[in-house]
Amino acid sequence: MHDIELIDDESMLNVSETNCLWGKAALEIREGLRFSQDASDGGEADSEENLRQRLFKDNLCVDPKICALTVLHFPHQHTAEISDNSYIHDDPISEKRSPVIARYDPAFILRFSLHSLSMGLIEPVEFASLGLLAVAFVSMSSADLGMRKLGDATLGRFLKALKCCWMKKHVKDGLMLLLSYVQNGVEEPWQRIPSVSAVFAAEASLILLDSSRKHYVPIIEFLKRSDPLMLRVGIPLFPDFFESSAVVQRLWVLRLIYAGLKSEDDAQIYIRNSVLERLMRFSSTPLTDAETKGLILEVVRKSVKSHKMARHLIRNCYLLSWCSSFISMFTTKLPIGDDEELRFVVVLEIISDALASRNISEWLQRIALEELMEISSRLYRLLGGGLVSIRENSASVDLILQILYATLKISQQREMFQPHFTITMEGIFQLFEAVANCDSPQFEASAERGLDTILMSTPPIGIICMDVDKLRRFLLWGTSTALRIDCKKGSKPSESPQEETMVAKFLRWLSASVILGKLYSEANDMNPTVLSETLLEYLKKRNLGGSMRKSEHVIGEAIVHLQKLVCANYGVLLPSVVFALALMLIHYGLGTESDKLIASLCCRITSPPEAIPAWRWSYYEAWKDLSSEAATDLEKMDLLHTCQHLFLVFSDMLGETP
Repeated sequence: MHDIELIDDESMLNVSETNCLWGKAALEIREGLRFSQDASDGGEADSEENLRQRLFKDNLCVDPKICALTVLHFPHQHTAEISDNSYIHDDPISEKRSPVIARYDPAFILRFSLHSLSMGLIEPVEFASLGLLAVAFVSMSSADLGMRKLGDATLGRFLKALKCCWMKKHVKDGLMLLLSYVQNGVEEPWQRIPSVSAVFAAEASLILLDSSRKHYVPIIEFLKRSDPLMLRVGIPLFPDFFESSAVVQRLWVLRLIYAGLKSEDDAQIYIRNSVLERLMRFSSTPLTDAETKGLILEVVRKSVKSHKMARHLIRNCYLLSWCSSFISMFTTKLPIGDDEELRFVVVLEIISDALASRNISEWLQRIALEELMEISSRLYRLLGGGLVSIRENSASVDLILQILYATLKISQQREMFQPHFTITMEGIFQLFEAVANCDSPQFEASAERGLDTILMSTPPIGIICMDVDKLRRFLLWGTSTALRIDCKKGSKPSESPQEETMVAKFLRWLSASVILGKLYSEANDMNPTVLSETLLEYLKKRNLGGSMRKSEHVIGEAIVHLQKLVCANYGVLLPSVVFALALMLIHYGLGTESDKLIASLCCRITSPPEAIPAWRWSYYEAWKDLSSEAATDLEKMDLLHTCQHLFLVFSDMLGETP
């Protein structure tokens, strides 16, 4: 809001004395009145009323640009009370605005307008040209009754002044038509009108002052033939202008549609008039120029912030397929130029905002995840193929990661028989490279979001077959990033002390990757009977032989290191960790005398939950092991000691010192 300067001292200004002007203008009026009194020498060199009017006109400080900004960013939840709190939270779907944007406090500026018209200090034409009439019109869409009363009183006083003044006939007739259009469309006193109609009236109040301006004739014709009902249920000039061959008319009505979407009530009008369907359908035609396409994207981006509109877009307007067609243009090349890159980012923001709705996520989970999976696959190829760089396109990379994360999360919650979105080990490595190739601290958040996305994906079975150098780099990055995330959380203690740390989550994910890779490899087809076997019985049935791979040694070292971090700081040892280490490290029989210790320990450890065919990866918590829950405290303690003992043995085999 525009800061209104008030003077609070012993000689506080009387509002009526300064005709509601503020700041420097108010001081100038006071000084002018004092000077006139001193110079008059007791006579009446000039009447006080004429002097006040002349001083008012000389010091009138209303800025038309700030009035325009007040109309465009009108605070619909603001009350009629004048408050020192300049920044008000708008409707949920309004854009987040920077405090740098200067806007008048509508409660003050409407009172100023009412006073100025009542005292005859300002002519109707000047009043409208300054944008004060526009502010009065848009205030009729306010959610606050007091604000609408102020706006209605201002419009009533303006109409009275308009009837009494002399001006060009076409200007007077045009403004009278506009006032009648608003007045006839209101059924009840101080009824709230739709934002799009209020913004149209505000814009028209300026256009109708000059017959040479664009859109003057169509607006006059519209006002002459308009049905009063259109004010409440329609969008002024939408069909005529949007389907016009004149690009300027199409752009004008698109800007009106964008500015007029302020609340869920406005969203309902847009849905009823099939506005978004028409816009999205037109954007796919060869007739669409770049500016039109950009404005349509902005309208859709603003629309998706409305819960009602977002649901309509996803379910009835095929929003995801529409966004996918935009993304497909960039699957083989980078967005070229600022405009193309901006449009690409806007499309990503539309998808990300839509997925933020819980209702939409649940609907996609049940019915239509396939469309989102197609988008995520294309985005994954863009990111993994190096077509989008974190150095040059950091905003795009962050949004892509958010969408991939949301897709994986929804997929994780689906039933087993439904299609799922998965990423291969090679794909995971590409994601890692996309976010880890930059050491700058400013990209730390992207790296952390990248690890979050990777851990949301199902543990890949091919991790053991990965190139050793690539694997080592990935594990080092994952460990350091997880530690950094936990350190940041440590500075702000979580409300839930039992929350799983990122280090523990990474350890759980890595262990599951090893177990799945070993149990489901071609050489070790999983037999359901293994579920009831101990680790020893399973090892005896395996095709043992060969030597440990280098990749297995690297993974083993990482698992041991992560488990030590978990034990030292957050929790107890996971039996799945020991099982994973055993699968990698034991490549020979356990019949020799020296192996009796290992064999005796392995016979006391049952197969982990990851070996169950129905097992599913969960980002948020480990799979509940029902067998361990049924165990007594003594049995649980025995299992813990057995795991710790085996962990020491395996650490020694890897050359680690516990």
